[in-house]
Amino acid sequence: APINDPEVLAITSPDVAFKGMLGHKMSKKSSYNLDLVVLIKSCATCFKDRTRARATFMQPQMWGDFRIKFLFVTGLPYASSSPITTVGGVQIHYDHARITNNTELKNALRMLFQEAQQYGDLLIGGFRDSYCNLTLKLTLTFRWASVFYADQAPIFLFMDDDFTVIPVNIASFVRTLTLEEQLQLIGGLPTLAPFPYRPLTDPRGNKWAVSRDDYPWNIYPNFPHGGAYMVGSNRVCDAAIVMAFTRPIRLDDVFLGLVWRKLHYFPLVIPGFLKHIGNAEVAVKTKVAFYSALSPYIDWNASKYWVRGG
Repeated sequence: APINDPEVLAITSPDVAFKGMLGHKMSKKSSYNLDLVVLIKSCATCFKDRTRARATFMQPQMWGDFRIKFLFVTGLPYASSSPITTVGGVQIHYDHARITNNTELKNALRMLFQEAQQYGDLLIGGFRDSYCNLTLKLTLTFRWASVFYADQAPIFLFMDDDFTVIPVNIASFVRTLTLEEQLQLIGGLPTLAPFPYRPLTDPRGNKWAVSRDDYPWNIYPNFPHGGAYMVGSNRVCDAAIVMAFTRPIRLDDVFLGLVWRKLHYFPLVIPGFLKHIGNAEVAVKTKVAFYSALSPYIDWNASKYWVRGG
């Protein structure tokens, strides 16, 4: 029987009839309407990050005839009088975009639903959009993707809203893969910290900490970094089911690693998925990276972007 089957509601859902879909009609060579679906994890009040994404790599002219769909996934804003919360006995200090009173909350809700209505690209879950609910957000994302888009695209890119992509490099990478490879792929940024962080007395150091009650083992399973990773359509459907039989843990990328371990799937490292970029030569070859790392090398203002110094 399922041990992790939360009722996760979608308060608003993107237009599944492909409103805003980029590209062209279905190819005779493919039964899919899209080449790639990008699901961007975003906080409820991260309005500037979403605006930046729409003004940069989400612009249609960046993608040519590559058929792509972008969606943001978030929860509901909420008010909190303190930046400290306790989860599983662990005190966590997380103050990013915190709302402190009901007036701010009403404004945030109004702006969020106006944005959803204007752009039609927000999937809003019926839960608090807190750092402690990332696994719940992940569950909604995979369930929704498996139901509405698994038969529309062979592969998905999952990324945080502080990451960005170089369109031509992502499109070229997807096109180098056979259909079977696209359907089965799991990969992205490598995991740099395979060992659990244990709770500290100072809650400011506990963002990634887990107690031994929540995770008693001394090493994590193999998993791509949660900031950016790609998953084939078949694997998305498998994961959406197995999540219900996997004990939840607050760290969403670790939770997904546990799911892959149960399925005996082994994530790969995809070259060009980076956190940091040292020079233009690296930037030219980058597929996905932190926006702050790529921005010194990218000019998005032209009709087509270019890499400075590349």
